Amino acid sequence: MRKSIKAIVFIFIINFLGGCNSSPKRMVYRQSSGIKEYSIENKEDTIIIYKETFEDARPQIIWKFYKKNDNYYTNDFGERELIMSTFVTSDSLYRNPLKYRAHRIIIKKLNASSFSTSIFMVDVNNYLSLKLFYDKHYKIYSMQNWFSYETYTFD
Repeated sequence: MRKSIKAIVFIFIINFLGGCNSSPKRMVYRQSSGIKEYSIENKEDTIIIYKETFEDARPQIIWKFYKKNDNYYTNDFGERELIMSTFVTSDSLYRNPLKYRAHRIIIKKLNASSFSTSIFMVDVNNYLSLKLFYDKHYKIYSMQNWFSYETYTFD
């Protein structure tokens, strides 16, 4: 009985002293969106937006805009959709029978030389997929995705 009490006391002391000397564990938190970065490529009359995730280091094209008559359009499945303009403000809902859901595009003039395009996915609710801020020369100076607050999760 005495040996077992000594063993318990010895184990308790070792755990206590070991706990005091151990360094804190470091946990790495990552954005739950998984998006590492966006990039934009301007080619003559085409703007291409890429998305790179933490899981896949290869950038993926998420949007491709084509210039026509001083505006930029998408061309999904042969349907031309106004996506960026410096003189037309709009709020449009696009439905395509080949797509499983619709999307809404809102183009606003912010001031004399700044504009924004908000792209919403329409499901049960509207949620912001991507918002672009650009100048009168269609130079995109800022982007915002659907996270209003960045959420982090640990590995």
